[in-house]
Amino acid sequence: MRYMLLGDKIETKDLVDLGLVVRVVPQTEIAGSALDLAREIEKGPPLAYAEIKRAAYCSMGDLEAALFREREGQLKLLRTSDVMEGVMAWAQKREPSFQGK
Repeated sequence: MRYMLLGDKIETKDLVDLGLVVRVVPQTEIAGSALDLAREIEKGPPLAYAEIKRAAYCSMGDLEAALFREREGQLKLLRTSDVMEGVMAWAQKREPSFQGK
């Protein structure tokens, strides 16, 4: 709120500390860094990502409703093959292969 009201200049370190910036890279490395991040996300669990996004987008406002949506999303995910794949990959100390099922 301070930055919005006072218009203070925000230093790069502050952006990282505030969680507004994930990482800072030299300008010449922006494209490669963005692709690396995209590849990392691509390997992740698509169903869980969808529920995380849904919960985050709907979380503004009523806390009880947000908690209910989060609970429902988790219960839904527990019935997926991706959950079992994640648990098995962790137990076997290997990278998971999520299928979105």
